[in-house]
Amino acid sequence: MSVTANKLDEIFADIQKRFASHADIVVTPLKGNPPDQYEIIYKLKGLTKNNQGDITETTDHNVELTIPFGFPHFPPSCKPKSDIFHPDFDPAAICLGDFWNQDCQISDLILHFAKMINGELYSTTNTFNEEAAVWYTTNADRLPLSAPTQEAQQPDPSPASDQLDIDTLDDSDLTSDFDYLTLDDALGDEEMSLDFPVPDAEEVFEQLEPNLGIESPDDRGLPQLVSKRQFYKVLQTIEDSGANYGENTGIAQKATEAIAAAKNLYVKATELEQLGTPHKALKAYNAILTIVADYPNISTDIKRVEKAASLIQELPPEFDSLSIEETPPPDPSPVETPPIQSNPSQPSTPRKSTKRNQPTTAPPPNPVNSGVKRPKAGRNKLPAYILLSALILTAATSGFFYYSFSISLSNAGLLFLQCQSSLEKDDFVTAEKLCKSALSDAQKVQIIKKDQVDALQMKILTVLVSEKLTQGLAGNVLFEGRYVSQKEITVRQELKRSRNEASALIGLEKWQEANDLYRRVLPLAEENSYISDSVTEEITQNLRLTHFKITFQEAQSYRQNQDWGQAISGFEKAQRLLDELQDGEKLSFAEQVNSSLIKCRFEAQKAQGDLYFSQSNWQKATAFYNQALSVIQGTDLLPEKSTSSISQSNQKAELYATIANGNKAFGSGKWHEAIQSYTHGSQILQANSSLFNQADATVTRKKLDKIIQQTTIIRDRQDIKTLIAEGNYTAAIEKYNHILSDINNSSFSKENAFVETKDEITAELAALEEKQFYEKREQYLNDNYQSLFSSVYTTSVPRNLSTPTITLHKEAGEKVIFKLQCVESARGRPLTLVLHYAYDRRSKQWSFYSEGN
Repeated sequence: MSVTANKLDEIFADIQKRFASHADIVVTPLKGNPPDQYEIIYKLKGLTKNNQGDITETTDHNVELTIPFGFPHFPPSCKPKSDIFHPDFDPAAICLGDFWNQDCQISDLILHFAKMINGELYSTTNTFNEEAAVWYTTNADRLPLSAPTQEAQQPDPSPASDQLDIDTLDDSDLTSDFDYLTLDDALGDEEMSLDFPVPDAEEVFEQLEPNLGIESPDDRGLPQLVSKRQFYKVLQTIEDSGANYGENTGIAQKATEAIAAAKNLYVKATELEQLGTPHKALKAYNAILTIVADYPNISTDIKRVEKAASLIQELPPEFDSLSIEETPPPDPSPVETPPIQSNPSQPSTPRKSTKRNQPTTAPPPNPVNSGVKRPKAGRNKLPAYILLSALILTAATSGFFYYSFSISLSNAGLLFLQCQSSLEKDDFVTAEKLCKSALSDAQKVQIIKKDQVDALQMKILTVLVSEKLTQGLAGNVLFEGRYVSQKEITVRQELKRSRNEASALIGLEKWQEANDLYRRVLPLAEENSYISDSVTEEITQNLRLTHFKITFQEAQSYRQNQDWGQAISGFEKAQRLLDELQDGEKLSFAEQVNSSLIKCRFEAQKAQGDLYFSQSNWQKATAFYNQALSVIQGTDLLPEKSTSSISQSNQKAELYATIANGNKAFGSGKWHEAIQSYTHGSQILQANSSLFNQADATVTRKKLDKIIQQTTIIRDRQDIKTLIAEGNYTAAIEKYNHILSDINNSSFSKENAFVETKDEITAELAALEEKQFYEKREQYLNDNYQSLFSSVYTTSVPRNLSTPTITLHKEAGEKVIFKLQCVESARGRPLTLVLHYAYDRRSKQWSFYSEGN
């Protein structure tokens, strides 16, 4: 699982963002495009240990970081390139511990290393460097070496000086003291209070004026309509404005809410009117005006109910059940009477009357039950003509109402027929007006012809809620089997025309013009839900194709002008855009994009290598030549002559860089690094003899081989010193013999410098072997002193002997004589025992020794 180029690009961009201006951390790409290897230089305090074993503070530390195959599942490969004395640093690796996980960023890891070098972070167990762990634990009070490491602070973008404060219109600008929800709840109760608060138009106007830039109440437009509560006109104005709809979303929402509240109130007012309570209905209708001043036909409804309320006030007491005022009857005894039906749609059910006294035809109250003295017969009896007059008046009134209700029913039927005729002619506003008038007249009819009234009202309501009328009033027309707005038809026609035009431009390879056209129509498809997803997807795909084509052509132009940086950037962008294309298009263009990108990267790296080669900057020249070759590795995109030429230049630059690195390492006492560089240089010469003439190549190789051998001797002699200090004489002697063997087998063994070195090493070897001889003998005596003393002092017990001391006494011929002492502690007081023991060099045997022998 390789690391994708996009991922490497993201890492590189993040590193640049975080460390481009960092005062203490410098990150430089070493390999890859995009880079997968970095050199990090930390210019902050850290510890190093020199060749003499001294631990000192330095401010120049180098770490190499490589992003491996399988990243981020496998952590980066990190190793120090300078000597860093730290518990978690080894010359070959850096311990990441529990820090790394798949969500960790490379830039975070770079900062983590800085904290480690500064002594803010270190391990005390399972460390790479135990000596460093001991030092850090012992000197914890000295850490960190400097202030805690900080990330580079990015400057906050300052606001543009020319940025303007723009007034806006929000929900609060459209609020009033009118609570729609409270009103709805109140109207659900037949005994509600209809003293509704009415918002002041001027107050609303003043609230809107600062946000909408209105100069005076005479200005026209949405704010003026809002201030007058003409919300139907508000919505119509927004609909007509089209392009500015989005800017007035808040106003449109408030208008819609106000209309919805008014409609709910209208339904309740209609119910109150049908229940025979015109006074309450009138207050509800008037309340609608305080919400939506231009509610359709509301003035007609108010006039009708006003007439009904006025008529009820003029009726005699027998018909006062239609009045809104209610008073208790003077007679305390309840009398069951059939109610007068105020709404023909309501079922006729008996109820207890709580109204005034019923008509005089009702039975008189029972004097026993009433508790009132009955007057004497004939004294208070009404004259017969008065009773007759009352009966005639009652009959006349009933006839009047019958005639009035019949006229209303006839008018309602005629208006309904006119409504249907207007609907057939698609005159929706007139049809609605006529149907509402018909419904209003039908609702006036009470008591008589209940079945006809109910049937007519049902027909009227059916028309009012029909799809044709409601859709027509909304401004929609029948289009392809469904009702749609005129705006939708316009959008569909514009989309079709633009798509055909853009398709023609693609055929002519006019990518930019086609792209501009698709960009213009894409919002039409996205913002209108009635446009199918397939159309939106088609436009989006063509937009991606034209975008890719534009990008690719621009990159090709930069390549022709040898502007490699811009060309690479363009081809990389085109490569990323490939992922958005459909599979067929992706396969068609992928090879062309990839080959162009590889060639541009090769040329860019080669140009940089040539530049640094001309400046004798061998290391950078080599780095760029190697990157150029790695770009085309495994491809046949370039002719062999081009690759051969750059290979030769690269080998020369690599040779010069290798020798320069060796010299630098030698001067710094980095013997192993110097040997590696010189050896690599010799190998380059041997493998590429055609780079130079034969004589020069031979001389140079001989010089390099001589320097390598000298450096190796210096390195090995320093290693010997370390081994002797550790008491590892055997390894030191072996290394001495190895040096002597290399000198004797080399072609330089007769040269004076090597002869002198050989003599010095021979003397050092002899001295070391002698020292080892004595120490081995002393060790033998120390390990066996108890048995040796027991063999001479036969009465002593080995376990009672302790504290041995062994010293060289003298040498006599082939014998080396040692003096042994120990303490015996089992005879009451300590007793020191002494004896001499000799080792024969010739026979390699031990024996007891006394001066008399």
